[in-house]
Amino acid sequence: MFIKWINCEVLPGMFPSERFVLVKDAEGNDFGYMFADNQLVRVHEPLRDKNPVPGQLRVHAFNQEGDMVSVMLPDTTFEHGRYMRMPISQLSD
Repeated sequence: MFIKWINCEVLPGMFPSERFVLVKDAEGNDFGYMFADNQLVRVHEPLRDKNPVPGQLRVHAFNQEGDMVSVMLPDTTFEHGRYMRMPISQLSD
């Protein structure tokens, strides 16, 4: 298992120490929403209350098969759980 970052969209969380994150799947479709600790989220511009900004979410990647890899999100999404598969090319350091 290794730590990587995936692209996401970010809004402020309910508390100053968290962010509300939208994770997208390999095709760019919404995979799910979750709350994540600030330490697990990188944002590329100032947060806004109603419009998400581009960001990255820290994940644990494992089980690579060819160009696909499984990732474990920091928490469970409201819609699809905690695990997803994506092309390894969508991960960054």
